[in-house]
Amino acid sequence: MNSGNLSNKIAAPSQLFSAVAKALVQKELGGGSDLSSVVVLLPNFFACGHFTQILADSCPRTFMFPVVTTLERLILNSSIEVTEKSDSFFIAEIYNVLKEENFTRGDNLWILATDIFHLFKEITLNSDYLNEKDFDFQQYLARAAAKINLRPLQYEATLISKMWEAFWHENLDPLERVVDAAGAKMLRLRSLAKKLSGPIYAVGLPELDQGEQTFFQSYSRNFPVYFYEMGGGVDGATENENFFHQAIISVFDKTSQTTLSLKSSEYSSKKNNFLNFANVKIAGLKGLEEEASVVVRQIERWINTDLKKIALVGLDNVSARRIRALLERRHIFLQDELGWLFSTTSASTIILRWLDICSNSFSKASLLDVTKSPFFNFPDISKTVLHAEICDIPIDYSAKTCIADYVKEAKKNQLSANTLLVLSKIESLVMYFNNGNKRTLTEWLRRLEHCLDALGISDRLNTDIAGRQLVDLLNIHKLQLLDSAENFSLSEWRQWLKNQFETNQFYDYEVTSPVVLTTLNNTRLRYFDAVVVVGCDTSHLPGQYDDLSILSNSLRNELGLPGDLKKVNRVGENLLWLFSLNVPIFFTWQREKDGNPNGLGAMLEIINLQKIIIDGEKMISDASERSVDSVTFLNSTQQLDCNPVVDSRGEVVLPKAVIPKKISNSSYQSLLDCPFQYFARYVLGLGESPKRERHLDKSKYGELIHRVLYEFHNQVPVIQNVDPRDAKKILWNIFLKHFDDVTGSYLVLMSWRVESEELLDRYLDWQIERENKGWFYHEGEVVYEKTIKVKKDIDLLVRGRIDRIDKNKLGQKVVIDYKTSPFPKLKSYVNEPDKNIQLLFYCFLSSEILTQASYVGLNKKNVEDFGLESEVNELAKKNIERLLQTFGDLHDGIPLPANGSDAICKFCEMRGVCRKKTY
Repeated sequence: MNSGNLSNKIAAPSQLFSAVAKALVQKELGGGSDLSSVVVLLPNFFACGHFTQILADSCPRTFMFPVVTTLERLILNSSIEVTEKSDSFFIAEIYNVLKEENFTRGDNLWILATDIFHLFKEITLNSDYLNEKDFDFQQYLARAAAKINLRPLQYEATLISKMWEAFWHENLDPLERVVDAAGAKMLRLRSLAKKLSGPIYAVGLPELDQGEQTFFQSYSRNFPVYFYEMGGGVDGATENENFFHQAIISVFDKTSQTTLSLKSSEYSSKKNNFLNFANVKIAGLKGLEEEASVVVRQIERWINTDLKKIALVGLDNVSARRIRALLERRHIFLQDELGWLFSTTSASTIILRWLDICSNSFSKASLLDVTKSPFFNFPDISKTVLHAEICDIPIDYSAKTCIADYVKEAKKNQLSANTLLVLSKIESLVMYFNNGNKRTLTEWLRRLEHCLDALGISDRLNTDIAGRQLVDLLNIHKLQLLDSAENFSLSEWRQWLKNQFETNQFYDYEVTSPVVLTTLNNTRLRYFDAVVVVGCDTSHLPGQYDDLSILSNSLRNELGLPGDLKKVNRVGENLLWLFSLNVPIFFTWQREKDGNPNGLGAMLEIINLQKIIIDGEKMISDASERSVDSVTFLNSTQQLDCNPVVDSRGEVVLPKAVIPKKISNSSYQSLLDCPFQYFARYVLGLGESPKRERHLDKSKYGELIHRVLYEFHNQVPVIQNVDPRDAKKILWNIFLKHFDDVTGSYLVLMSWRVESEELLDRYLDWQIERENKGWFYHEGEVVYEKTIKVKKDIDLLVRGRIDRIDKNKLGQKVVIDYKTSPFPKLKSYVNEPDKNIQLLFYCFLSSEILTQASYVGLNKKNVEDFGLESEVNELAKKNIERLLQTFGDLHDGIPLPANGSDAICKFCEMRGVCRKKTY
C-alpha cells in the first residue's frame, strides 16, 4: 500500500521492536515527552507488554506512552450510531429464507446458512475490491452450488446472490440502521478515521482485508502511517534470518529472481559458514503415542534445565491434547490458549441428553446419562439406587419411548418413592418444555434454562469452568436473539444448539503456567525460551484457510476473496518469527496415520532441502530409526530424546475379581481378534455401549434393516399366502415407519432410502424362492442364555440374540444372520468359521441339532445366503471348548497380549490406549 504519508519498512525479526522504538523516539518524541497521540498496532496482546518494555528501555527520560494495542481492539473501541446484531441473528434469518425457498433440508441447513453468512461477511470486508463484481459473483456462486448440490442450481445461486446484495447494501449504507459484525466493522473504521489524530505504527500485522487497507490509505492522507514488516536481506538481519526468510519465500512460489537471490545467499552462507541450525530440529515419529512421548520428555528436559517460558504449539489438536494429558500425569500443567469445543465437554452432553428426553422418543441410555451425570442434582436422593432402579425398569435399552412410559412402569413395579419423584419431575418438565410446537430461539433457550434450574443442573454447571462458560454462551445468545421473531421446531432448534456447541470454544483460565498450549498465530511477535510445534504434516502445515466456506480457492481467487495463499503467507511469517528467536525449536509429525504414510509439511520439507544444499546435513531426525538415540540442541543439556523407554506394557494380567462373568458373540470375537482390545472394551468398559446412538454408518443401516425384516415377518410369516404386490406394500410401509425415526445427514438418508427400495425388492424375491424350497420363517430376534462351567466353581454366562431361525416341514431348523457387509467378506467368514465365530456361537445357543447355519447377504444388487459347508454342530461344540479353555487360562493368570493383526488394528477404537506399536 502506498498512498500519501503511508510507508512500508522491512526490519529483521530480531530487530523489529527495537527499530520501531528507535523510530518513535527519533521521529515522534524528539525533544518532548509525549507520545500519547501515537498509536502502535501489534498483532496480539501478548506482544504489547514486551514492546512497551523495549520502548521504555530505548528512551533516556520519562515520557507519556503511546497507545499500544491491537487493530481489532482499536476498531471495537470506536462507536457507531447503528444497531449491531449478532451473527446468530442473521444466520437464523438466512436459515428461514433457505427453508422457505425449499433450498435444502436435513441437519446441514444450519451449517449451510452459517457458511453463507460467513461468505457475506467476507464480501462486506472486501467490498471495495468487489464493487463491480455483481454478475460475476452470481455466476461463480452457481458453479460452487453445483458442486455442493451435485447438480446445477441457477435458482439457488440467484437467491443467494440477491440475499448477498441486500446484506451488502445494508452493511455499507444501513438504511434500517441494523448491521452485522462485518458491517459494523466497516462503519467503525470510518468513525476511527475521524477519531484519531496522530501517526500510526502498524508492526508485524498479518495480511489485512480490503476494508482495513482502505482505512489506512484514507487515514494516511492526513497523518503518517508506518508499516513495519518482518523480513531478511536488510541491515541487522542475521544469516539465519536471511536463510529462513528466503526459504519461506521460495515456498510462496515467488519470481525466479527470488530463487536466484536464494542461491546467491546459499553460496555466500556456505562460503562464510555463518549459519547455525543447532537450535532447530525436525523429527518424524512413528505414531501418536511416540510423538506424544517424545515431546513430553523434551518438555520435561527443558523444564529441568530451568527454561522459563515454553510454548507447545498445537497444529494437530489430537496430538496436542494427548501431550497435555501425559504432562498432567507428571503434574506439569499447561496454560491453555488452544481452547476446547463445547461439544467435547460433559456440560454440553447432559444438555443434549436432556433434549433427547424432551423429544419423547429416546432410549434408556439418554435417561441414564442425565441421572448419572455429576451435574444432575436432586438433594437427598441416592444416585446409585436411582440408577439401579431405572436399569431394572422393563423397557428395552434400544427401545425409543417417552418419559410417561417410564413413570407408568415405575408405578406398576412399585419402585421407590424417590425414583418415582425424579421421574415425575422429569415428566412435568418435559410437558412444560414441549408446550407448543414452535418457538423462537430465545424462547427455547428460556425453557431450557427453566428445566436446567429445576433439575439442579444449572447450579452444578456454574461450579464447572466449562459449564460456567457454556451457561454464559447461552445467556448471551438469549439476549442477542431477543429481536429474532422467527419460530423453530424443537428439532430445528436442537440442530442450532448443536451447531453452537460445535463452533464455540471454552478456555481453561484457571491454570497459569510457564508452559503454554497455544496456536501458531498466537506466537507472532511473542518471546519464548523454547518452542515445540506438533502435527507438522501436510494437512496441518500450512493447512487450509480457516473460512473457505462454500467457495473453492479458485473461485475465491477470481472473486478477490482470501484463500489458502493468505494462510500460507501468515504461517510463513509466524515461522520466520519463531526461527528468529534463536531458541530451541522442535517440530514433530507422525510418519503414519491410520496405517497410511503421512508426509512432512512442504514448508519444513523445503527448509530441510535448502539446509542439505548448504552443508549436506539434514534437519530431519528420523526417530523411528533406532540407530539414532538422541538429537542435541545447541546447549548440550537440552537433549531431544528420540528413543523413549515405554513404561506401558503390551499385555495385561487380569485379577480374578475383574474377569468378566458373562460373554456375548461380539465380546468373544473381540477376545479372538485381540485380547488387549477385549480387555480395554469389556474389562475397562472403554468401548462404546451398543445401546447408545451412533453416527450414521453401515452398522446403523444394518440395524434399520433388521428391525424392518423382523416386523415384516411377524406380520407376514408366509409370503406365499399373500399377494406379492401386497407383501411389497406392507414391507415398504414398515420400512418408511422405521426410516422416519432415523436422524442424520440428509444426503446419507436419501441414499439409504434409494438403496433400500431396491434391496427390499430383491429380498422378497429371495424369500419367495426360499419358501419354494421348503424353508419358512419360524422366529426372529430371539434372545438365548446359557450357563457353562469354566471350572468346578466358576460359571460363565453365554448370551446372544439370533436374527432368525427357519424351519421346514420335517422340523429341521437353520440359524440365519442378516448382513449388509460386502459379499467377499461374508465368503471369508464361512471359509474361516474358526476366526469369525458368530454363526457357531449362535448354533451353540440355539440348543438345536441344526441342519445348517448361514449369513444372508443383503444389498441392492442381490440377496444371497452364505452357508457353512462343514458340520455346524461339531464346529459349534469346538468353538465353545476353545472359549472355556481361554477363560480357564485367564483364571490361571495367563496375560492378555496386544497382538491384533494390522487389519484389526486399523479400525480399532482402542488404539489410543493400546501399546502394541511401541511394545
